[in-house]
Amino acid sequence: MVLLLVMYLIFNTNTHSNLGIIFWVSFFRVSEALSDVFQGLFQQKERLDIAGKSLFLRNTISTIVFALTLVISKNLLWSVISQTISSFVFIALFDYPHSKFFHRLNLKSVRLSNIINVLKDCLPLFINAFLLVSIYNQPKYALNDIFNQGLIGNGVQRDFSILFTPIFAMNLMIVFLRPMITQLAVFLEEKKISHFVTYKNNLFKILFGTCTLIFLIGAFIAIPALDIVYGTNLKQYQTSFVVLLLGGIASTFSTVCDNILTIFRKQHFLVISFIVGYIVSILTAKPLVSKFEIFGASLSFLCAMIAWLLASLVIYFVTNPYTIFRRKK
Repeated sequence: MVLLLVMYLIFNTNTHSNLGIIFWVSFFRVSEALSDVFQGLFQQKERLDIAGKSLFLRNTISTIVFALTLVISKNLLWSVISQTISSFVFIALFDYPHSKFFHRLNLKSVRLSNIINVLKDCLPLFINAFLLVSIYNQPKYALNDIFNQGLIGNGVQRDFSILFTPIFAMNLMIVFLRPMITQLAVFLEEKKISHFVTYKNNLFKILFGTCTLIFLIGAFIAIPALDIVYGTNLKQYQTSFVVLLLGGIASTFSTVCDNILTIFRKQHFLVISFIVGYIVSILTAKPLVSKFEIFGASLSFLCAMIAWLLASLVIYFVTNPYTIFRRKK
């Protein structure tokens, strides 16, 4: 990952003016990826409390270090460097010592074939994450294109980014549901199928109830709250925001389906659903945005999320042996 980053920075001349900042921000992401490995170990051992402490403390400390360095030095580069170093130091002082209670790292036991197998298993997840980011950003790209053509005025892109902020936050719901998803994996590993089915049904009931509550609250309160926080006037985008909320709900259900299929080791099938969503996003973004601006961007996002959800549901019911249509004995 670091080698690809260096090559990108060298050959992309547009990045040369901010090369140091881009490198260190990307290297900070490397520390996040490394910490995520340890958090995955804690989750696997049913110690989400340690994973939660790690995530909260590392983010808090690195953010404070960044802010203090920026205030003292007035230098963005030094601030990012300090943030990155503090993140790696935290991993060395917290994540690694705690991991020893569950697993002892033995470099001699590491085999190239095992690394290749892990990369093969994770490749679909990488492709899915890349496509999802592209799907989320496609309406923004379309707004940027028509802005460059002079078809929309200043502030429209900013307004859409503000409207989209709560939609990103909706995916944080998965963090709260993660203990239940982990428990599903435990039930499946222990062959407690009846427990697995019951727990899975309860998970979807909780998800449905939570999404309904978020939709009702968001539809009536979110716009006024965003106006206060950002000092803007977004009342004319109420309908667009409701459409975005529906897209966010579809995205959340798709993510849960994908997590359950990953438990069954069916993650390679999920590339299909992400490709479907990506194609719909590409086909709808520019035409809808050109005609309806922010409302068109919201419609494009909703169409892509529905396409992703429908494709995920088809894969879910076809490959999942424990559904109302297929019950594995």
